[in-house]
Amino acid sequence: MAYTAYHFATIQHPDGVKWDELPFESTHLIKGREKNLFVRSLLGQGYHAMHHFMPHVPWYKYHRVWYLGNNIFSKQPIPERPVFGKLDKNARKKFLKAKEKELSRLNVKIARIEEVAMNIKTYFLEPTEGKVLPKFSAGSHIDLELPSGIKRSYSLVNPPFEQHQYQIAVKKEENGKGGSKELHEKVGIGDILKISIPKNNFVLYEKPKRFILIAGGIGITPLISMAHRLEELDKHFEFHICAKDEKEIPFTYELKNWSFAPMVELHLDKNGKPTIDLSAILSKPDSETLIYVCGPKVFNDWILSSAVDMGWEKNQLKQELFTADASAFDPPREFQVILRKSNKTINVPKNLSIIDAIEMQGISIDYSCLQGTCGTCVSQVIEGKIDHRDAVLSEEEKLMNQKICLCVSRAKGDKLILDL
Repeated sequence: MAYTAYHFATIQHPDGVKWDELPFESTHLIKGREKNLFVRSLLGQGYHAMHHFMPHVPWYKYHRVWYLGNNIFSKQPIPERPVFGKLDKNARKKFLKAKEKELSRLNVKIARIEEVAMNIKTYFLEPTEGKVLPKFSAGSHIDLELPSGIKRSYSLVNPPFEQHQYQIAVKKEENGKGGSKELHEKVGIGDILKISIPKNNFVLYEKPKRFILIAGGIGITPLISMAHRLEELDKHFEFHICAKDEKEIPFTYELKNWSFAPMVELHLDKNGKPTIDLSAILSKPDSETLIYVCGPKVFNDWILSSAVDMGWEKNQLKQELFTADASAFDPPREFQVILRKSNKTINVPKNLSIIDAIEMQGISIDYSCLQGTCGTCVSQVIEGKIDHRDAVLSEEEKLMNQKICLCVSRAKGDKLILDL
């Protein structure tokens, strides 16, 4: 009984760490799980973390599911421990300290700015302290805090093996929310800005044999980083770039000269219509291929629905919306948010998001994409009509008027009361 309790319940759980607070850190991986015969005899308990992530998976499939996860699980902060040894009584404190460091912001210097297309600039960000920046994976983005205090999310363009700098590309949107315009007009070489640790909501699964990358306009940015990574892995891939005009495509010179240039194909609109031939590109569904799409919602929907119609499985289709589609929305207006738990009333100007306004009052909000596409900042609404502008909530959820995506959605009336 004691043996069973120790090996099947005790050693897998760091002392005092709970799932709802630190989900990845609430379970151990056991050292030697790959080769140690004794650990392998513990009926999958070397990979007990899989029980937490996917409780429906039987123990004899833990290792297989871990492997099929394409290193996604191994990239999480899951602690390791030997099969024998004392439990760390300070585990929770150590994990919380590491989490706090992860959420901290970094100071970076604008080292270089280049115009790479019409109304598109690329910014090279270098560390102000130390020689390297935190590692990132292809598809990652950073949250950048502008001088005005507002935060915007931008994909990293450069190869993931680079740590001496981050590179982003930003299109100036005259009718946007002001972030791109401020960056283009008020930020210069030598300026110091704060950024987040890189985050990834658009993971490149590296195990498949073949990849099809399809970009719409400025949606090219995360796919460039993916192309660099796939080239490094010596994977076969196609890179299709769609735009109205070549002048609107960033990095056209580089795309013709990077080592993966033979994989790149430009598709420019003709008579106002796209010229990409999906019937040729997607005509042969292949279980060893993944399709990655990034662009406006209408563009993504068209590509993905076409792929499904041609026989591709939905789990082979990966997308990132470059922004929630704002074409059908009324111009933003000023309103108030009342935070019930915090007992605060905050004014939200028409040029700021709810997150911007709340954080400027010193109240922290969990968020990730800042574009209404990931769902991290979804919060409960107690009272008030919501002007939904996200691509996360279902139509049913929007009609219920109980949840709001704080980074993009707004109030239809003069105020919203939030459960914050």
